[in-house]
Amino acid sequence: MCSSFLWSGPDMNPNKAKITWEEVCKPKQEGGLGLRSLREANDVSCLKLIWRIFSHGSSLWVKWIKTYLIKHDSFWSLRETTSLGSWMWKKLIKYRQIAKPLCKIAVGNGVLTSFWFDNWSGLGCLMNLVGPRGIIDLGIGRHETVAGVSNRRRRRHRIEIYNKIEDALSLIMEGRGKDSVDIVQ
Repeated sequence: MCSSFLWSGPDMNPNKAKITWEEVCKPKQEGGLGLRSLREANDVSCLKLIWRIFSHGSSLWVKWIKTYLIKHDSFWSLRETTSLGSWMWKKLIKYRQIAKPLCKIAVGNGVLTSFWFDNWSGLGCLMNLVGPRGIIDLGIGRHETVAGVSNRRRRRHRIEIYNKIEDALSLIMEGRGKDSVDIVQ
């Protein structure tokens, strides 16, 4: 009854709202009721689950996600039209574009960091930068990790962006610790 009064007044008409949701969600000091926006709460919850996939590797839920849904791929490279997983998993897949700029990897040993899809180099996601052609031109496999390419010989390329990628890889390999783990920042 209270919520009906808030939205439609004493006649209990469900079609007329007396106050907008944006007004209700304003802090009390600004004239609102101080309620939390459900959209923002949902966005934060989804982004937190994505954060847990990268930062809580020992969690049972994360292990299950990596084993059965991500498998040998990267979270960033999964198809948006996947048939695997629940409705919540599909919602997390849709939130990748929001989460991607927020997930930067500090490379430790490089074992958990995807060379093409994780943001580890300071150049951003390398797959977005060079596209599928970069896999062929650099000779680095699609599912390769940073640790997996650490022993390859550095080459010079005609295309400048490939040289920048080689420079970033050399810089990371010089400073990485063999015993430290990759950290999501």
